[in-house]
Amino acid sequence: MKVFEQMSQLHVHPDVYTYTILIRSLGTVGKVDAALKLFQAMTAQRCEPSIVTYNSMMHALGRVGRVDEACNVFKQMITKGVRPDSVSYNILIDCLGKAGQLDRAFELFEQSNGSITTHTYNTLMNSLGKQGEVQGLPELFAHMKEKGCVPNEITYAILVERLGRAGNVDEMLKLYSEMMEKGIKHDTVTINNLLDSLGKAGRISVACSIFEEMKMKGLTPTMFTYNILINGLGKAGMMEAATALLQEMREKGFHPNTVTYNSLISSFSNVGNVHAALATFQEMKEQGVRTDVITYSSLIECLGKAGNIDEALVMFEDMKQEGCSPNSVTYNTLLGVLIRAGRCRGALQALAEMKEKHLQPDEVTWSILGKLPPSYFQDATEMFSV
Repeated sequence: MKVFEQMSQLHVHPDVYTYTILIRSLGTVGKVDAALKLFQAMTAQRCEPSIVTYNSMMHALGRVGRVDEACNVFKQMITKGVRPDSVSYNILIDCLGKAGQLDRAFELFEQSNGSITTHTYNTLMNSLGKQGEVQGLPELFAHMKEKGCVPNEITYAILVERLGRAGNVDEMLKLYSEMMEKGIKHDTVTINNLLDSLGKAGRISVACSIFEEMKMKGLTPTMFTYNILINGLGKAGMMEAATALLQEMREKGFHPNTVTYNSLISSFSNVGNVHAALATFQEMKEQGVRTDVITYSSLIECLGKAGNIDEALVMFEDMKQEGCSPNSVTYNTLLGVLIRAGRCRGALQALAEMKEKHLQPDEVTWSILGKLPPSYFQDATEMFSV
């Protein structure tokens, strides 16, 4: 900007290239108002912005969510007879998509005609996915191919992630197969998203097969990859396979973290193996791995299910002494343990403590409290009616 000011003082008029470089630079560092001031100054100086100038200004405004102003720049560009290119449409569609204005994004998409590129489709797909409108993704993907836009690795990565998160596992696998057949490269992030969705859907055998294929093709599993599979195997009750994968993970130089240990503790709890859950917890502490509210909540549930109520209460107190504050999930877990064991007074004491900590009962809490005998349930409701 100093150079620009010196040019003005020397009555040297900057050209469109100078303005464009400055506008782009200011936008990149977040100084959008300064960029906009320059943009307005250049038109006042009868220096007509180029397509690159307009795109730079729209991009700067879009980055900070100033959607309407970006749209106004787009309209001004058309009024001035400058024809938008694919970059112009991509910038504005991305801007509208991130702002959740999908109707306006698709309206602009329809207007773009020959300016549509693979990047345009990727931008729209990503916006649809983020807004939870995944049902429109397969149709948009088909439309993309009809228009002769070739899907790339980013296209497939977006579709795998968004469809997987929405639970459309079959459609996700179909796309993954197509990706493999066409030889489209993929990275570990895409595989991790694929494995995570399969694990959550209970398709752990498919996940394990893809994991083995991944290694055969030279892709290196990350810590996240191992944690996903250990969690998936654990949820499926395949604890022997989960612990074997833990060993492989260590051999590859990865050290189990909080997520790893929490997955194992929760899984051992689900299969009723209290000894293994407690042994894992002990190892976790010995290795200096941070415990959290999920760790303790899982252990309280595990001990409670095994009928070790007093040990569950000790674990709850240990949790607080370690500086780990119980949350609503922890209290709900403890309430369930106490009520199932018939310790109704203890449950009311836990509920009173929950109130003291300004934690409000949720639907899960009231569902658990609904199993109390009527007189105790009335006490519970009165506790929170004040």
